[in-house]
Amino acid sequence: MTTRKLLVLLAFGLLLAACDESEVKPQGDFRPGESFELPYQGEGSCSCGNLSVSFTDVVEDSRCPVNAVCVWEGRAVVQLKLQLPTGNDTILLAAHAGNEAAARDTVGNYRIELLKVSPYPAGSEPIDKERYRIELVVVELE
Repeated sequence: MTTRKLLVLLAFGLLLAACDESEVKPQGDFRPGESFELPYQGEGSCSCGNLSVSFTDVVEDSRCPVNAVCVWEGRAVVQLKLQLPTGNDTILLAAHAGNEAAARDTVGNYRIELLKVSPYPAGSEPIDKERYRIELVVVELE
């Protein structure tokens, strides 16, 4: 039994040593062109050094709950605060099937796109704002 525990610990140690720490980003950091996730009221800073994005509010979540029959698929609208060298800006992005343009905005030299809003509604009860997470991608324009 002791040998088995030792082998498990050794295997775990080898797995940890094999991890490439250069790929681990501090929470809240993101790179242009790569998707990243923010929790409600969370903030991310760009590795480019001159942009930060804060998830400040869920303005609307009218998405049709799972296993429900709806006449409209609904949408989720989130508010973001951007801090740029030229000043601050606030934008709204909407996750709405069939309207990809509502999920994107351009501010300064950056295009911000909302990829996902979670969790997805599962019933008639509203989702506590603290449970929301969004997935974004920021692209630096030339």
